[in-house]
Amino acid sequence: MACKLYEPHYKKEKPMKTKKFRLNKLVRDKVKDIFEKDNCTVYVKELSDDEYIQALHDKLYEEVEELCDVESKEELIEEMADIFQVLETICTMADVSVESIIKTQEEKLEKKGGFQDGLFIDYIEHAEDHPYTEYYAKQPDKYPEIK
Repeated sequence: MACKLYEPHYKKEKPMKTKKFRLNKLVRDKVKDIFEKDNCTVYVKELSDDEYIQALHDKLYEEVEELCDVESKEELIEEMADIFQVLETICTMADVSVESIIKTQEEKLEKKGGFQDGLFIDYIEHAEDHPYTEYYAKQPDKYPEIK
């Protein structure tokens, strides 16, 4: 995306130099118009459905990273609103209703609880033939075995 720097009408010398910056990311629907009103030239890429879904996933990671860096309640609310917007769009793309997510959330809350207690498991230990062994052993990068 290259910005056309504002050039006053009374200056008719050489054209102003521009700078281009690669954003390479999904943005909210009105951001293009905002940039254009601010005298920027915007280069948009049309995405396939698969690229769009990947861009939404990338945007979700971006917004979660930004959430982790907030320094005020206002920033927290802003970033959470962005995350909700991305999740809502993913729901639309996947034909998943928000109601079905809330229902599943309530069921999981009832069955497994929430995260209010701040419980953090460092590691677990169980018999070799326990059903969990296969589950965790299949994901060594996520759950490395302690020897």
